[in-house]
Amino acid sequence: MVSIAAVVFRIDKTNLLLVLAVVVFVATQALWKRSRIMRAKAWPNVEAKIENVFIDTETSGVKYRREETYAALAYSYSVGESFYSGEIKLLADDSKVQELEKRLIGQLVTVHYNPRNPAQSVFVHESVRGWPVR
Repeated sequence: MVSIAAVVFRIDKTNLLLVLAVVVFVATQALWKRSRIMRAKAWPNVEAKIENVFIDTETSGVKYRREETYAALAYSYSVGESFYSGEIKLLADDSKVQELEKRLIGQLVTVHYNPRNPAQSVFVHESVRGWPVR
């Protein structure tokens, strides 16, 4: 016969492993993002113009699908004679689009671009004019 303490221990051990897996995953993602930003800070920078604001959705998860909606800023920049574009994901939803459009379209932001592949650019700051970056 299995005691109640043994069942509780198994449940706690299972939950602990699940929580540990989530923590490791989140920490790995954060470290990857930080290392990417640190590398990008060494790249040349250029002024980019915010051209558009739009809403996008990302889906994640395999067993439990999760959709996350966010506002994105589309920007353009030039390196030499060539033009490129990129986007900045913001922690804002569709209820903020009109305000973002009024305040940010036409504004300049600094982005860093990969000198080997100028089409690859990164916005390395934590916010755009007070709006937090995702």
